[in-house]
Amino acid sequence: MWNLLRRLSCDCNCPWLVAGDFNEIMYSFEKSGGLPRDSKRMEVFRDTLKSGVANVEWLTLFPTGIVQHLPYSSSDHYPLLANTDSNRSYSGDQRFHFEAWWTLEDSFEGALKDIWESSSELLVDKLKTVLIGLKKWAKELKCNKGEQKRRLTK
Repeated sequence: MWNLLRRLSCDCNCPWLVAGDFNEIMYSFEKSGGLPRDSKRMEVFRDTLKSGVANVEWLTLFPTGIVQHLPYSSSDHYPLLANTDSNRSYSGDQRFHFEAWWTLEDSFEGALKDIWESSSELLVDKLKTVLIGLKKWAKELKCNKGEQKRRLTK
């Protein structure tokens, strides 16, 4: 894969960006336990990242572009957002955790669809709208269920 990235960085003059979980470490301190990682392999990874994440054409096309780590839920991998306009960066004020129980609720799919379709903003802002909307939906649902539980218990 590293050879392919190196070749791509040399041979391709169209804009490109490579981002993702390469399942590799750059420095020894990033790893705990197990067999030690080969230092040459880490050096190759660092060199590839320096010259291979985005080429000059991509950086010229998106001079304020950045790759951001978004909050994650149950995985140990962060979702990435390639933001071509860093003036509109995603700032996760709080960590958003998707709750599995939401999918068991009959109203979830409709609520999510309504929230998503209520916004015609750029993706980053649309994701913020979904985050806020799902939190509000879940809070209302919990309040309603709590009230129903109190009535039934009484």
